[in-house]
Amino acid sequence: MRKIILFSSFYLMSFLGQAQISITMADMPSANDTIRYSIVQSSTGMNYKATGANMTWDFTKLKSNSQGLYEYKNSSATPYIFNFGTGAIGVKIADSLGSGQISFKQLYNFYKKSSTKWEAVGLGFQLGAIPLPQAGKHTNTDEIYQFPLNFQDRDSATFALKIPITVVILNVGNYYQNGNRINTVDGWGKISTPYQSNIECIRVKSVITETDSLAIAITGQTPINFAFPNNRIEYKWLSKTEKIPVLEVSGTEIGGTFTLTTVRYRDNFVS
Repeated sequence: MRKIILFSSFYLMSFLGQAQISITMADMPSANDTIRYSIVQSSTGMNYKATGANMTWDFTKLKSNSQGLYEYKNSSATPYIFNFGTGAIGVKIADSLGSGQISFKQLYNFYKKSSTKWEAVGLGFQLGAIPLPQAGKHTNTDEIYQFPLNFQDRDSATFALKIPITVVILNVGNYYQNGNRINTVDGWGKISTPYQSNIECIRVKSVITETDSLAIAITGQTPINFAFPNNRIEYKWLSKTEKIPVLEVSGTEIGGTFTLTTVRYRDNFVS
């Protein structure tokens, strides 16, 4: 009988040691968090689609080309305090994107977290044609994660954003984002990158169907009207320790062929 009890205890401990983690709001960034990541420009030979239960993902051969820093700020410490007050967390995603009249500068995403979700609630930017802060809240928030997040969870949610473009107090147009996000927690196990080895994680696959559009009409200037699809697939390996994905991969998929656009992994400062 004692041998059976010992064997059962050992089996249970082994099972618990391999059990998947659960992600909650406590594992998301907070205001004043500063988190470094590395950017990979080319990663041939890496299989980002492989997934399942009790996986061992080895991405230790990734080569960093540059680094970036996520600086999460209370919205009151950003240029868009009048739009978001003090209730959101802002992080700059780019100093500048594009060129000319339709360039975007000082781009910030704004988030909120609760016991049930981590959601994008708005966007702020300065437009090349109108060098004034423009910002707006989602009319339907983008629920990036719904908590608790466990293996084999699946959820779907729509999102919508409208930003009035103004000069002083005159509205001259609008910027829109509309889409749908489908999340599937399709794997769990341990991941290794150049940052650290054997980090316990779950893997989230997000399929995002999105359309972005901009319409501006200013007297004496050529009207700006465009819309483009921003469809993508994101793979994120989430842990209980790193606040941001240990590894984040984004790209497009046509006919089962996945084409990379972005690879980022959590990292330390590299001189």
